[in-house]
Amino acid sequence: MNQRKFLHLLNLYIDGEIPSAMAAELEKELIANPKRRAIYDDYCRIHRATKLVYDRFREAAATQSIESVRLFQMASTGLPA
Repeated sequence: MNQRKFLHLLNLYIDGEIPSAMAAELEKELIANPKRRAIYDDYCRIHRATKLVYDRFREAAATQSIESVRLFQMASTGLPA
């Protein structure tokens, strides 16, 4: 398998869009090629870390939005913050 196809399959896998036949092909490649297994492991770690950062950012943004709405409502009604 060439590098371009490997990266294509890896990205399909990471995105959760890989068909089962292609997943089997990727799995065979990961078993047969330790260097590509290391790349796969790195991609998975990066994906998990990115998702964690995104989830934390989204939670913080939601909390800030709720607080902003509360402060706006209090200001518009004349209540002290």
